[in-house]
Amino acid sequence: MRAAARSGRLSIFTALPVPADLAKAVRARGAELVTHDFAWLRSQPLRVPRPKELTVVLGTSLVRNGLIHRDHYLGWLAALGSAGPVAYFPHRREDPHDLVRVGEQPGITVYGGGVPAEMTLRGLAAGQRVLSLPSTAVTSLRVLLSARGVPVETVDVPDEWWTGEAAPSLRSHLSMFAHHDTGATGA
Repeated sequence: MRAAARSGRLSIFTALPVPADLAKAVRARGAELVTHDFAWLRSQPLRVPRPKELTVVLGTSLVRNGLIHRDHYLGWLAALGSAGPVAYFPHRREDPHDLVRVGEQPGITVYGGGVPAEMTLRGLAAGQRVLSLPSTAVTSLRVLLSARGVPVETVDVPDEWWTGEAAPSLRSHLSMFAHHDTGATGA
């Protein structure tokens, strides 16, 4: 790969954030670094109506994976629902029992899962916002929704939410998605 980069024959294509120093190093070796801007997906007609709620929350697999405490997460969602209507889009691997508990919270409407968030939420409009714990979906949604004026906000996981299963390296890795600014959609 280094030989291909030196001769200008290596392109690296990614939809995930690349820290500026790493991107600079890749380009310095002669490789092309291309970021995905989801042009095809943005060009497709919407097949489902967008949620009417102004706040949209992306579900997470962190609870089911035993990385954060269930009660802290569900308490955070309950507080959001009590502050105003919330559309909740579950993660495909969320526990069905947890989804029942989320749906019982006043102010929260649980929408059907199964379709990637990028496909379902790309039609959001200015005035709406997306909240999420750190996730790769945050990165792609920022690219898709920035031109529409829809902020995608990552909520940092408070230290007391983490379980002993969440290694410091995992926490650090997830924070990369939390605080990466997509900026322009091109490389």
